[in-house]
Amino acid sequence: GYNKSIVKAMKSILRNYCVLNNILSKNQKEELHDKFIKYYGIIKNNISFSQRIKFKTFKYSPYLAVFLYKFKKIGKINK
Repeated sequence: GYNKSIVKAMKSILRNYCVLNNILSKNQKEELHDKFIKYYGIIKNNISFSQRIKFKTFKYSPYLAVFLYKFKKIGKINK
């Protein structure tokens, strides 16, 4: 229902931010991050532990989240 839709939107924001990081303007990045934080405030108590870790990483350090996202993708390519 409602919670699944919010989690899906948050995953989409996170993925788009990471994939498009090099071409997004600073304002676009801030807008995506602000939306993400708004959604996180609604959903934070209704998500799994692993989602909470991923989402908190992005909330507090988008740069680190992008790094981890790219590192994870590189790992998948090499397997």
